[in-house]
Amino acid sequence: VYYAIAGATTLIYNDTTVDAVTYVDSMTDTSLQSGRMLYTQSEVDNIPGPPMDNLVVYRNRLMGAWSEQPTAVWYSKQVIPGTAVAFNDTFVQNIDPTNGAVTAMGWMDDKLAIFKRDLIFYMTGTGPAPNGSANDFSTPIVINTNSGCITPKSVVTADDGIMYQSAKGIYLLTRGLEDSYIGAGVEAYNGANVTGASMAPNTNEVRFALDTGVVLTWDYFLKQWSTFTFDASPSIAGVTIYRNLFAYASA
Repeated sequence: VYYAIAGATTLIYNDTTVDAVTYVDSMTDTSLQSGRMLYTQSEVDNIPGPPMDNLVVYRNRLMGAWSEQPTAVWYSKQVIPGTAVAFNDTFVQNIDPTNGAVTAMGWMDDKLAIFKRDLIFYMTGTGPAPNGSANDFSTPIVINTNSGCITPKSVVTADDGIMYQSAKGIYLLTRGLEDSYIGAGVEAYNGANVTGASMAPNTNEVRFALDTGVVLTWDYFLKQWSTFTFDASPSIAGVTIYRNLFAYASA
């Protein structure tokens, strides 16, 4: 069993002016065993994650579609506050290659929705322990639908479920996993691309920013659409919530 000999009171410093540093271990076994154990004694090792697209947080893990094999979703260990996000090459969920690459992901309740351009899957579970055991992530299941997501920036978890932009307009995947077309009221804007989507704080609104500068607003309480534009923005590159305000970046 391996333990760290450096601790709060015993520090080992590098010296860049010499080729090697010598350290004499004078700790007793009793003192050593009260210290920090090498994490690989009880966990799978941490490796850098691959290049990933369509990142989402689910079950306190970072999930992402592998850019070089876009039907493989990598997921991290559960993130502990104060530590870095950690991946392992066994923590991979393969998605049925039917209908091509994963285009977006989103979450609601206990489900992870995995979108392709014209197909949707979902999976459940909390995932494996840090040592790789007890992995209860389910095999991704196809939802009976003929729509999918064309841009990951359009995915937003709203009051009624997950809203997203398909090739046919704005759709809603309900909490009961029923897919419905909800964007009829703003169908005139279907030719534009959503560049960001978010719930607006202190309102009943979901807002979709378009690359044309228009913002589509869905009021989920009144069940109706409206639109507005920002005066200084001919095109919006992205949106976020900052200090409880709806903020955007101009292209």
